[in-house]
Amino acid sequence: MIRKEQLQYLRKEFGKNITVINPNTKKPKAVLNPRTGKYEWYYNWTDDELLNAESIGVYHQEKINNFEKKTICGAVDPDDKRFVAHSYCGLLPPTLTVTKNVNGLPIQTQRIYKVNGQGFPKFDYGGDSKDQGKLIETLQSGVSVIYSKEKNFSMIEPQEIDPQELENKLKLCCFFTEVENKFPKKGQRDDAHLRLAGALARLDEKAYPTALLEDFMVKLCNNINDNELMNRVKKISYQRKQLQNGKEVFGIKELAAFLDTNFKSYDLFKTNVEETKEFKPYPVISFDKMLNINYPK
Repeated sequence: MIRKEQLQYLRKEFGKNITVINPNTKKPKAVLNPRTGKYEWYYNWTDDELLNAESIGVYHQEKINNFEKKTICGAVDPDDKRFVAHSYCGLLPPTLTVTKNVNGLPIQTQRIYKVNGQGFPKFDYGGDSKDQGKLIETLQSGVSVIYSKEKNFSMIEPQEIDPQELENKLKLCCFFTEVENKFPKKGQRDDAHLRLAGALARLDEKAYPTALLEDFMVKLCNNINDNELMNRVKKISYQRKQLQNGKEVFGIKELAAFLDTNFKSYDLFKTNVEETKEFKPYPVISFDKMLNINYPK
């Protein structure tokens, strides 16, 4: 059960938008509404009821009246089966974070941000479920279970965040997750890093500043135990300078070919990426066919 100071924190940040969670369904415990005769989600739990509950959740929307609700917060929910995406979500701005014990280790499972009037981005990448390849989704309605036998939460003030900034970073989280899953072992990494840096250099610098990309590159290197950190990181700024000077630079096609992978997450950047020039190879024909060609005299 949660402690009094935890409840005080939740009351301060979310007011009445806290609910007892049914541990079996993992959904808000429904209460009979005598006016409608229906069981409904409840917004008026007492402190004693919340302190004695096994599981606690936070509503993403506050109830204005019987017909209207207003979004007050949203959650980033990494759902990667291999927990790689969870690692990159650690680069998102600090906020209220929900952790879950997985094999005895605390894993950050949700990050809750307050809505600042601009809404919360709708983001869902990967398959339909964890087993089908889902990496990250955001939640704008419903409820986030933040406390249970397996879960706990940090008492950090939920931060307001620009929705476009958050969406851009979520795209990077997904892309780097896919890259890490296919990155080669030592021996071929320099060639892979050169192509990765080229693909990143083509992203719009205003939406994806070099410093942000370097943070993600550092995380990748740490995750794969690549000790040539500075050499890898500086490639991004170098490749951007090459592009500015009109030089040929590798892009996503070259990275995909080198790692033999179609990085679908790179399509998330399609409105923020410089197009790669398509180079058509010179046609190769056989010697016999060449002899039969009627060349102009």
